[in-house]
Amino acid sequence: MTKLVRLSSTELQNALKVLPQWRSVIRDGQMDHIRRKYQFKTFETSWAFLTRVAMKAHRMGHHPTIINNYNIVELELTTHDVGGISELDVKMAKLLDKAALEMS
Repeated sequence: MTKLVRLSSTELQNALKVLPQWRSVIRDGQMDHIRRKYQFKTFETSWAFLTRVAMKAHRMGHHPTIINNYNIVELELTTHDVGGISELDVKMAKLLDKAALEMS
């Protein structure tokens, strides 16, 4: 497996161009994680999406922060081992966007 490294500011901005719904969050002057909010029609759909998130995260060895309120799911991605955002987070964000689109 390729060693994960923290994305530079330029690399992150380029990645976010293909992830327009995701936003970078700055903490302590550095881009610390990316965040996205999904809204589904029902609680059941949001819960089904969360099941898919859990399975994808497990397979990738990723640990997203998940906030759920009825039909709203908010996710935050960061790679703790590099202290910020890595290519793993970008890959996970793309997979989650695809899963959410399939559920709409």
